Amino acid sequence: MRLRSDWKKLLLYAWSIRMLGGAFLVIVAETALPYFEGVLPVPRWLFGTLCGVFIAAAFFARLIAQKRFEEQ
Repeated sequence: MRLRSDWKKLLLYAWSIRMLGGAFLVIVAETALPYFEGVLPVPRWLFGTLCGVFIAAAFFARLIAQKRFEEQ
């Protein structure tokens, strides 16, 4: 396995990376939720659903050609 030569550009512009970053933020928020139990009225199932949506979006974004990324 080799690192792509344009990995920096990939990190900045690829939608699949952005979606995985969103999933990461949801996981971090879910981990921090017990500390804000009485403050935030957010159901725990919402985080799992959001994480699944982000990961599914990342999967499909990886399959779709991203013209803007190719042009830059």
